[in-house]
Amino acid sequence: LDAPKINLHGASYGSHLGLTVLKQHGAHVDRAILCIVEGLDDTHKLPANTDRHFRHLGDLARTDRNLKREFPDLVSEMAEVLDAFEHQPQTVRFANVDARARVGKFALQLVLGNALGSIRAIRELPGFVRELARGDGATLARRVERRVTGPGIHGMQLAMDYASGASAERSRLIEAQRIDALLGDSFNLPFPFVGDDLGVDDLGDGFREPVQSDVPTLFCAGTLDGRTPIANAEAARRGFPHSHLVVVDGATHETPTLLLDAQTEFLQGRDPGVDRLVRPFAFNPFRAT
Repeated sequence: LDAPKINLHGASYGSHLGLTVLKQHGAHVDRAILCIVEGLDDTHKLPANTDRHFRHLGDLARTDRNLKREFPDLVSEMAEVLDAFEHQPQTVRFANVDARARVGKFALQLVLGNALGSIRAIRELPGFVRELARGDGATLARRVERRVTGPGIHGMQLAMDYASGASAERSRLIEAQRIDALLGDSFNLPFPFVGDDLGVDDLGDGFREPVQSDVPTLFCAGTLDGRTPIANAEAARRGFPHSHLVVVDGATHETPTLLLDAQTEFLQGRDPGVDRLVRPFAFNPFRAT
């Protein structure tokens, strides 16, 4: 590039790479924007964070006009459905291939994990859970079919996530929290078990040490992001004395366009002038039958 310095932008795993660049090559970065932050020891997710995410969704569901006060305790309803599938798995039939699948608690946890970051899955969550509670497996069948017949997980993604790994303390927390967590630690599989088969080395705790950087950095996070929660950005900021955090109410695992003005101001060397933005959110309308 023949440039003395660059501006850096990274989101999700890109923020993970961005933090690595700042750690190893920070002298060559003028300004950085890191959104939906995955810190260097955040690759394996904490079950307590995902539980906190679903409790927040439950609070929203309780007062959402589209749901007509039909969901006073969404989290308890999810737990009851998961318990039912643990004791009596359901068989679903696929629509596009001649096949069936038996769905137990673990498989349902994987499906519900979509609501950690997908805006569509989050909007549909209350209605989907109520369908399951009533014994209606049509939506579940479609979602399981997509997982079974879809492209799957790319090897590069598996290799990168395994290399980033988790510290002993992080692993201990995950193990302690998963026992009573709504989704267990289903969202962390197939780690750490896949590493030997991939022939990939763990980068070690030195890689996972928090980043300390004087580079002016703008962090961005969303209140409905269960994959990379606001706590990730807040933790990463501790090593950045010249940083600013913008939180977007109603944003999931994404970088919404309403951040563009703040990001542009920041890259031009000015204060973004905002700490909080709002993008309206509502669950899909619920029709009681």
